[in-house]
Order: sequence, then C-alpha cells, then structure tokens
Amino acid sequence: MKPDCSTLAATPDINIEIGGKAHTLKSGDFVIELTNGAIKRCQSGFKAASSRIPIDFPAHKDMPIVILGDIFLRRYYAAFDNEDPKKPKVGLAQANKNIKIKSSNLESLANLKDTKTKFKASKFVTAE
Repeated sequence: MKPDCSTLAATPDINIEIGGKAHTLKSGDFVIELTNGAIKRCQSGFKAASSRIPIDFPAHKDMPIVILGDIFLRRYYAAFDNEDPKKPKVGLAQANKNIKIKSSNLESLANLKDTKTKFKASKFVTAE
C-alpha cells in the first residue's frame, strides 16, 4: 500500500490464524485513511512492538506476544471466559456491521430483538 492510497483497492487481505481458524481482515479494516482537504494519506493500523513490549514470553521463547487491538476487535467480537483460571478461553465471532447503536445504555441494548446475543449487565448471554 502506498502512502498516497493509490494502491488501496489492491491491498491484500490479512489472515490471522488463532486456534487453527483463520480470521480475515480486509484492507478497509487495517488501513487508516487520513484526509486533509483534497489530500489523502494512508497508513497501516498495525504497529511494531517497541522496547516497552517484549517480543516473546521469557519462559516461552517460541510463543510471541501479539496484541490484537482495535483494528482486530472492530471486525471480531471477543468473549473472555476465565471461569477456570487454569484454562482461560477466548471466543471470537465476526462482528455484525449492520447493527447501529444509538444509545450507550446497557439496558436498551438488552432489548435488541434482531441478534442472537444479548447484553445483560455487561456480560454476554446467549439468547434462547
């Protein structure tokens, strides 16, 4: 991808494999378009680790540290399950971009009828 955005349409998808399943990010998910009047600039939303963040776990040199931030989490919902602290789990599901949130009130989100997942007291609960 060129900084002037001229190759944005040809920028390939990125697949991030987690637990044997590929999670695809399209260029619109990870490219940040900046405009200033008629001038358009593009830059990657991915950043390299700095000296503040280690590249891997000291006890597990073969296990790199990867932080999946807002670029990834805008495309995929994440549900964290730490009920068994010895076996924590993360569930991922593709985000539904068709839902528009008009209120930040959790109680109003609990009344959504067109989704299979409801929000209740800031926890995810599978709808029956």
